[in-house]
Amino acid sequence: MRRASQASLDPTACCFTDILDIWGDGPRAKCFLNSLGSYEEKLQSAWLLPCFDSAYCCQHNQFCCYTGSSERFRVQGPPCVDWSPAGSQQGIHGEQLPTMLASGAKTRVTGSQLVGLENVRQLPGHVVQDAFGPGFEFFDAILSPDQVGFEFMSRERAYFAGVFKEKATWSSDPGFVLQHALHHLQREATPKYGPSVLLCGSPDDIREDNFNLACHRAHLKGTTLSQRMKLPFDHLLNFNERERLKMYIWKFHNHNSDRNLCNFADLACHLGDDPRTGWTTWSATSHAMPTLRRSSGLIACPNSQRQFLLKELYCGMGFATWPFLAHTSKVPMFEVSRPGVWTYPQARQALGNAQHVACVGTFMACALVSSSPIWT
Repeated sequence: MRRASQASLDPTACCFTDILDIWGDGPRAKCFLNSLGSYEEKLQSAWLLPCFDSAYCCQHNQFCCYTGSSERFRVQGPPCVDWSPAGSQQGIHGEQLPTMLASGAKTRVTGSQLVGLENVRQLPGHVVQDAFGPGFEFFDAILSPDQVGFEFMSRERAYFAGVFKEKATWSSDPGFVLQHALHHLQREATPKYGPSVLLCGSPDDIREDNFNLACHRAHLKGTTLSQRMKLPFDHLLNFNERERLKMYIWKFHNHNSDRNLCNFADLACHLGDDPRTGWTTWSATSHAMPTLRRSSGLIACPNSQRQFLLKELYCGMGFATWPFLAHTSKVPMFEVSRPGVWTYPQARQALGNAQHVACVGTFMACALVSSSPIWT
Protein backbone atom coordinates (compact mmCIF):
# COMPACT_ATOMS: atom_id res chain seq x y z
CA MET A 1 0.00 0.00 0.00
CA ARG A 2 2.99 2.33 0.43
CA ARG A 3 3.53 2.29 -3.33
CA ALA A 4 -0.12 3.18 -3.92
CA SER A 5 -0.03 5.90 -1.27
CA GLN A 6 3.12 7.40 -2.70
CA ALA A 7 1.42 7.75 -6.09
CA SER A 8 -1.74 9.25 -4.59
CA LEU A 9 -0.47 11.60 -1.90
CA ASP A 10 -0.04 15.32 -2.26
CA PRO A 11 3.60 15.99 -3.31
CA THR A 12 4.23 17.83 -0.04
CA ALA A 13 3.15 14.83 2.07
CA CYS A 14 5.76 12.43 3.41
CA CYS A 15 5.73 8.67 2.84
CA PHE A 16 7.90 6.76 5.30
CA THR A 17 8.82 3.08 5.08
CA ASP A 18 9.27 0.95 8.20
CA ILE A 19 7.58 2.09 11.41
CA LEU A 20 10.43 0.41 13.31
CA ASP A 21 12.63 3.28 12.09
CA ILE A 22 11.29 5.23 15.06
CA TRP A 23 14.15 3.49 16.89
CA GLY A 24 16.76 4.30 14.23
CA ASP A 25 18.00 0.87 13.23
CA GLY A 26 14.62 -0.86 13.04
CA PRO A 27 15.74 -4.45 12.28
CA ARG A 28 18.31 -4.33 15.07
CA ALA A 29 15.77 -3.00 17.58
CA LYS A 30 13.28 -5.70 16.56
CA CYS A 31 15.91 -8.42 16.93
CA PHE A 32 16.89 -7.09 20.37
CA LEU A 33 13.29 -6.99 21.65
CA ASN A 34 12.53 -10.46 20.32
CA SER A 35 15.61 -11.83 22.11
CA LEU A 36 14.14 -10.90 25.49
CA GLY A 37 12.31 -13.57 27.46
CA SER A 38 9.09 -12.15 28.83
CA TYR A 39 6.41 -9.77 27.58
CA GLU A 40 7.13 -7.43 30.50
CA GLU A 41 10.84 -7.26 29.58
CA LYS A 42 10.02 -6.44 25.96
CA LEU A 43 7.53 -3.77 26.98
CA GLN A 44 9.88 -2.12 29.46
CA SER A 45 12.84 -2.22 27.06
CA ALA A 46 10.79 -0.73 24.21
CA TRP A 47 9.92 2.23 26.39
CA LEU A 48 13.62 2.74 27.19
CA LEU A 49 14.81 2.64 23.57
CA PRO A 50 15.78 6.12 22.25
CA CYS A 51 13.32 7.42 19.66
CA PHE A 52 14.20 9.40 16.54
CA ASP A 53 12.14 12.26 15.15
CA SER A 54 12.99 11.65 11.47
CA ALA A 55 13.41 8.85 8.95
CA TYR A 56 13.92 8.24 5.24
CA CYS A 57 11.00 9.53 3.17
CA CYS A 58 10.27 7.78 -0.15
CA GLN A 59 8.28 10.74 -1.41
CA HIS A 60 11.13 13.23 -1.12
CA ASN A 61 14.12 10.85 -1.30
CA GLN A 62 15.62 12.28 1.88
CA PHE A 63 15.29 12.18 5.64
CA CYS A 64 12.17 14.04 6.78
CA CYS A 65 10.90 14.93 10.22
CA TYR A 66 7.96 13.01 11.66
CA THR A 67 6.74 16.10 13.46
CA GLY A 68 6.94 18.53 10.55
CA SER A 69 3.23 19.34 10.67
CA SER A 70 0.52 19.68 13.28
CA GLU A 71 -1.03 16.22 13.21
CA ARG A 72 -4.65 15.86 14.32
CA PHE A 73 -4.90 12.09 13.98
CA ARG A 74 -3.21 8.99 12.55
CA VAL A 75 -4.53 5.57 11.55
CA GLN A 76 -2.37 2.46 11.91
CA GLY A 77 -2.66 -1.24 11.13
CA PRO A 78 0.18 -3.24 12.76
CA PRO A 79 0.73 -6.79 11.42
CA CYS A 80 -1.92 -9.22 12.63
CA VAL A 81 -0.02 -12.48 12.06
CA ASP A 82 0.68 -13.00 15.79
CA TRP A 83 -3.04 -12.89 16.63
CA SER A 84 -4.81 -14.13 13.52
CA PRO A 85 -6.27 -17.68 13.50
CA ALA A 86 -4.64 -18.03 10.08
CA GLY A 87 -1.28 -16.76 11.40
CA SER A 88 1.27 -17.90 13.98
CA GLN A 89 -1.09 -17.35 16.96
CA GLN A 90 1.94 -16.61 19.13
CA GLY A 91 0.27 -13.56 20.67
CA ILE A 92 2.51 -11.50 22.93
CA HIS A 93 5.37 -13.92 22.21
CA GLY A 94 5.15 -13.42 18.44
CA GLU A 95 7.83 -11.88 16.23
CA GLN A 96 5.69 -8.86 15.31
CA LEU A 97 5.15 -7.55 18.85
CA PRO A 98 7.94 -4.94 18.37
CA THR A 99 5.93 -3.45 15.49
CA MET A 100 2.97 -2.89 17.81
CA LEU A 101 5.27 -1.30 20.39
CA ALA A 102 6.80 0.90 17.67
CA SER A 103 3.30 2.10 16.73
CA GLY A 104 2.88 3.44 20.23
CA ALA A 105 6.37 4.95 20.30
CA LYS A 106 5.87 6.80 17.01
CA THR A 107 2.50 8.18 18.11
CA ARG A 108 4.03 9.51 21.30
CA VAL A 109 6.81 11.19 19.29
CA THR A 110 4.41 12.82 16.81
CA GLY A 111 2.08 13.89 19.60
CA SER A 112 -1.03 13.00 17.62
CA GLN A 113 -4.23 14.11 19.32
CA LEU A 114 -6.09 11.00 18.18
CA VAL A 115 -4.89 7.61 17.00
CA GLY A 116 -6.83 4.85 15.28
CA LEU A 117 -5.69 1.24 15.03
CA GLU A 118 -7.08 -1.77 13.13
CA ASN A 119 -6.31 -5.45 13.73
CA VAL A 120 -7.93 -8.85 14.01
CA ARG A 121 -10.49 -9.19 16.79
CA GLN A 122 -8.20 -11.56 18.73
CA LEU A 123 -5.83 -8.69 19.59
CA PRO A 124 -6.24 -8.00 23.35
CA GLY A 125 -7.03 -4.41 24.27
CA HIS A 126 -4.42 -4.41 27.05
CA VAL A 127 -1.64 -4.92 24.46
CA VAL A 128 -2.73 -1.75 22.65
CA GLN A 129 -2.90 0.17 25.92
CA ASP A 130 0.53 -1.15 26.98
CA ALA A 131 2.07 -0.14 23.64
CA PHE A 132 0.75 3.42 23.71
CA GLY A 133 0.91 3.99 27.44
CA PRO A 134 -1.24 5.56 30.16
CA GLY A 135 -1.19 8.89 28.31
CA PHE A 136 -3.86 7.54 25.95
CA GLU A 137 -7.49 6.72 26.68
CA PHE A 138 -8.85 4.08 24.29
CA PHE A 139 -12.25 3.08 23.00
CA ASP A 140 -12.66 -0.08 20.92
CA ALA A 141 -15.29 -1.87 18.83
CA ILE A 142 -15.67 -4.85 16.51
CA LEU A 143 -16.86 -3.86 13.03
CA SER A 144 -17.60 -5.82 9.88
CA PRO A 145 -18.46 -4.55 6.37
CA ASP A 146 -22.07 -5.74 6.62
CA GLN A 147 -22.65 -3.04 9.27
CA VAL A 148 -21.74 -0.28 6.81
CA GLY A 149 -23.59 -1.44 3.69
CA PHE A 150 -21.10 -4.04 2.40
CA GLU A 151 -22.90 -7.23 3.44
CA PHE A 152 -21.29 -9.12 0.55
CA MET A 153 -17.80 -8.76 2.08
CA SER A 154 -16.09 -10.61 4.96
CA ARG A 155 -13.66 -8.46 6.96
CA GLU A 156 -14.51 -8.43 10.66
CA ARG A 157 -11.88 -6.47 12.55
CA ALA A 158 -11.19 -4.82 15.89
CA TYR A 159 -10.84 -1.04 15.81
CA PHE A 160 -9.28 1.08 18.55
CA ALA A 161 -9.33 4.86 18.92
CA GLY A 162 -7.33 6.67 21.58
CA VAL A 163 -7.05 10.31 22.60
CA PHE A 164 -3.70 11.66 23.75
CA LYS A 165 -4.87 13.04 27.09
CA GLU A 166 -2.37 15.93 27.07
CA LYS A 167 -3.91 17.29 23.88
CA ALA A 168 -7.47 15.96 23.57
CA THR A 169 -10.39 14.48 25.44
CA TRP A 170 -13.53 12.50 24.71
CA SER A 171 -16.19 15.21 24.59
CA SER A 172 -18.92 12.68 23.70
CA ASP A 173 -19.35 8.96 24.23
CA PRO A 174 -17.70 7.46 21.10
CA GLY A 175 -19.54 4.17 21.58
CA PHE A 176 -22.92 5.91 21.49
CA VAL A 177 -21.93 7.99 18.45
CA LEU A 178 -20.74 4.87 16.61
CA GLN A 179 -23.94 2.93 17.34
CA HIS A 180 -26.00 5.89 16.16
CA ALA A 181 -24.04 6.01 12.90
CA LEU A 182 -24.29 2.25 12.34
CA HIS A 183 -28.04 2.36 12.90
CA HIS A 184 -28.41 4.86 10.05
CA LEU A 185 -25.98 3.02 7.79
CA GLN A 186 -27.87 -0.26 7.90
CA ARG A 187 -29.55 -0.96 4.57
CA GLU A 188 -33.03 -2.42 4.64
CA ALA A 189 -32.91 -3.89 1.12
CA THR A 190 -34.34 -7.41 0.81
CA PRO A 191 -32.84 -9.63 -0.36
CA LYS A 192 -29.37 -8.54 0.65
CA TYR A 193 -26.72 -8.16 -2.02
CA GLY A 194 -24.35 -11.08 -2.64
CA PRO A 195 -20.82 -11.15 -4.13
CA SER A 196 -22.23 -11.02 -7.68
CA VAL A 197 -22.98 -7.33 -7.13
CA LEU A 198 -19.26 -6.75 -7.64
CA LEU A 199 -19.26 -8.18 -11.17
CA CYS A 200 -19.39 -4.80 -12.85
CA GLY A 201 -16.19 -4.93 -14.91
CA SER A 202 -16.54 -4.13 -18.61
CA PRO A 203 -15.22 -6.49 -21.33
CA ASP A 204 -12.14 -4.25 -21.51
CA ASP A 205 -11.66 -4.52 -17.74
CA ILE A 206 -11.87 -8.32 -17.98
CA ARG A 207 -9.35 -8.47 -20.82
CA GLU A 208 -6.94 -6.22 -18.92
CA ASP A 209 -7.17 -8.31 -15.74
CA ASN A 210 -6.79 -11.56 -17.70
CA PHE A 211 -3.70 -10.20 -19.44
CA ASN A 212 -2.10 -8.97 -16.19
CA LEU A 213 -2.87 -12.27 -14.51
CA ALA A 214 -1.52 -14.33 -17.42
CA CYS A 215 1.76 -12.40 -17.38
CA HIS A 216 2.47 -13.65 -13.84
CA ARG A 217 1.28 -17.26 -14.07
CA ALA A 218 4.05 -19.87 -14.15
CA HIS A 219 2.15 -22.30 -16.39
CA LEU A 220 1.64 -19.58 -19.04
CA LYS A 221 5.26 -18.43 -19.41
CA GLY A 222 5.50 -19.87 -22.92
CA THR A 223 2.52 -17.94 -24.29
CA THR A 224 2.84 -14.82 -26.45
CA LEU A 225 1.44 -11.43 -25.55
CA SER A 226 -1.31 -11.72 -28.16
CA GLN A 227 -2.29 -15.16 -26.82
CA ARG A 228 -2.53 -13.83 -23.28
CA MET A 229 -5.04 -11.23 -24.43
CA LYS A 230 -7.45 -13.96 -25.61
CA LEU A 231 -7.07 -16.74 -23.04
CA PRO A 232 -10.37 -18.17 -21.76
CA PHE A 233 -10.86 -18.41 -18.01
CA ASP A 234 -10.13 -22.13 -17.66
CA HIS A 235 -6.77 -21.64 -19.42
CA LEU A 236 -5.82 -18.99 -16.85
CA LEU A 237 -6.13 -21.58 -14.10
CA ASN A 238 -3.43 -24.12 -13.37
CA PHE A 239 -4.26 -27.80 -12.97
CA ASN A 240 -4.82 -27.65 -9.19
CA GLU A 241 -7.08 -24.62 -9.47
CA ARG A 242 -9.22 -26.27 -12.14
CA GLU A 243 -9.63 -29.37 -9.97
CA ARG A 244 -10.50 -27.29 -6.92
CA LEU A 245 -13.11 -25.34 -8.86
CA LYS A 246 -14.72 -28.59 -10.03
CA MET A 247 -14.90 -29.79 -6.42
CA TYR A 248 -16.41 -26.50 -5.23
CA ILE A 249 -19.15 -26.80 -7.86
CA TRP A 250 -19.76 -30.46 -6.99
CA LYS A 251 -19.99 -29.63 -3.27
CA PHE A 252 -22.44 -26.81 -3.97
CA HIS A 253 -24.81 -29.05 -5.94
CA ASN A 254 -24.48 -31.91 -3.43
CA HIS A 255 -24.55 -29.88 -0.21
CA ASN A 256 -26.46 -31.59 2.59
CA SER A 257 -26.32 -28.86 5.22
CA ASP A 258 -29.44 -27.39 6.79
CA ARG A 259 -28.02 -23.91 6.21
CA ASN A 260 -29.44 -21.88 3.36
CA LEU A 261 -27.10 -21.75 0.41
CA CYS A 262 -26.55 -18.64 -1.66
CA ASN A 263 -27.73 -18.47 -5.24
CA PHE A 264 -25.33 -20.09 -7.69
CA ALA A 265 -24.85 -16.64 -9.25
CA ASP A 266 -23.41 -15.45 -5.91
CA LEU A 267 -21.08 -18.40 -5.43
CA ALA A 268 -17.49 -17.16 -4.94
CA CYS A 269 -14.77 -19.79 -4.51
CA HIS A 270 -11.27 -19.22 -3.13
CA LEU A 271 -9.00 -21.26 -5.39
CA GLY A 272 -6.02 -20.85 -3.08
CA ASP A 273 -7.66 -23.32 -0.69
CA ASP A 274 -8.41 -26.95 -1.51
CA PRO A 275 -11.95 -28.24 -0.85
CA ARG A 276 -10.71 -31.75 -1.61
CA THR A 277 -8.94 -31.71 1.76
CA GLY A 278 -11.87 -30.16 3.61
CA TRP A 279 -10.60 -26.57 3.37
CA THR A 280 -13.70 -25.02 1.81
CA THR A 281 -13.48 -21.24 1.53
CA TRP A 282 -16.50 -19.95 -0.34
CA SER A 283 -19.62 -17.82 -0.13
CA ALA A 284 -22.12 -20.71 -0.23
CA THR A 285 -23.08 -20.59 3.45
CA SER A 286 -21.80 -17.15 4.50
CA HIS A 287 -23.38 -15.36 1.51
CA ALA A 288 -20.28 -13.13 1.53
CA MET A 289 -16.98 -12.96 -0.29
CA PRO A 290 -14.26 -15.21 1.18
CA THR A 291 -11.85 -13.21 3.33
CA LEU A 292 -9.10 -11.60 1.26
CA ARG A 293 -5.59 -12.50 2.39
CA ARG A 294 -2.13 -11.17 1.59
CA SER A 295 -0.96 -14.49 0.13
CA SER A 296 -4.22 -15.04 -1.64
CA GLY A 297 -5.29 -17.20 -4.56
CA LEU A 298 -7.85 -16.33 -7.19
CA ILE A 299 -11.51 -16.01 -6.29
CA ALA A 300 -13.67 -17.54 -8.99
CA CYS A 301 -17.30 -16.96 -9.92
CA PRO A 302 -18.40 -20.26 -11.54
CA ASN A 303 -21.69 -18.84 -12.81
CA SER A 304 -19.92 -16.11 -14.80
CA GLN A 305 -17.01 -18.40 -15.70
CA ARG A 306 -14.39 -15.87 -14.68
CA GLN A 307 -12.42 -14.63 -11.71
CA PHE A 308 -13.40 -11.61 -9.65
CA LEU A 309 -11.26 -8.83 -11.12
CA LEU A 310 -8.71 -7.11 -8.93
CA LYS A 311 -10.56 -3.87 -9.65
CA GLU A 312 -13.80 -5.44 -8.39
CA LEU A 313 -12.18 -6.80 -5.22
CA TYR A 314 -10.76 -3.36 -4.38
CA CYS A 315 -14.24 -1.98 -4.96
CA GLY A 316 -15.61 -4.49 -2.46
CA MET A 317 -13.09 -3.16 0.07
CA GLY A 318 -14.55 0.32 -0.34
CA PHE A 319 -12.09 1.81 -2.85
CA ALA A 320 -13.65 3.98 -5.56
CA THR A 321 -12.26 2.09 -8.56
CA TRP A 322 -14.72 3.45 -11.15
CA PRO A 323 -15.43 7.08 -12.10
CA PHE A 324 -19.08 6.93 -11.05
CA LEU A 325 -18.07 5.69 -7.58
CA ALA A 326 -15.46 8.42 -7.20
CA HIS A 327 -17.97 11.06 -8.31
CA THR A 328 -20.63 9.79 -5.89
CA SER A 329 -18.14 9.57 -3.00
CA LYS A 330 -16.48 12.88 -3.91
CA VAL A 331 -13.02 11.32 -3.74
CA PRO A 332 -10.29 10.77 -6.37
CA MET A 333 -10.66 7.50 -8.28
CA PHE A 334 -8.39 4.73 -7.04
CA GLU A 335 -6.28 3.38 -9.90
CA VAL A 336 -5.61 -0.33 -9.47
CA SER A 337 -3.43 -0.64 -12.57
CA ARG A 338 -0.33 1.50 -12.04
CA PRO A 339 2.55 0.52 -14.34
CA GLY A 340 5.83 1.69 -12.86
CA VAL A 341 4.31 2.06 -9.39
CA TRP A 342 3.49 -1.52 -8.51
CA THR A 343 3.14 -4.84 -10.26
CA TYR A 344 -0.06 -6.87 -10.50
CA PRO A 345 1.09 -9.33 -7.77
CA GLN A 346 2.02 -6.40 -5.50
CA ALA A 347 -1.44 -4.93 -5.99
CA ARG A 348 -2.98 -8.26 -4.98
CA GLN A 349 -0.78 -8.45 -1.87
CA ALA A 350 -1.67 -4.90 -0.88
CA LEU A 351 -5.37 -5.72 -1.16
CA GLY A 352 -4.95 -8.59 1.31
CA ASN A 353 -3.44 -6.15 3.83
CA ALA A 354 -5.88 -3.32 3.22
CA GLN A 355 -8.30 -1.96 5.80
CA HIS A 356 -11.93 -1.81 4.70
CA VAL A 357 -12.43 1.83 3.73
CA ALA A 358 -16.05 2.07 4.88
CA CYS A 359 -15.33 0.41 8.24
CA VAL A 360 -12.27 2.41 9.18
CA GLY A 361 -13.81 5.58 7.73
CA THR A 362 -16.97 5.23 9.80
CA PHE A 363 -15.08 4.33 12.96
CA MET A 364 -12.59 7.20 12.69
CA ALA A 365 -15.28 9.73 11.73
CA CYS A 366 -17.17 8.83 14.90
CA ALA A 367 -13.96 9.06 16.94
CA LEU A 368 -13.20 12.48 15.48
CA VAL A 369 -16.61 13.99 16.23
CA SER A 370 -16.47 12.50 19.73
CA SER A 371 -13.12 14.06 20.61
CA SER A 372 -12.09 17.65 21.17
CA PRO A 373 -8.67 19.29 21.44
CA ILE A 374 -7.60 20.76 24.75
CA TRP A 375 -6.82 24.44 24.18
CA THR A 376 -3.96 25.86 26.21
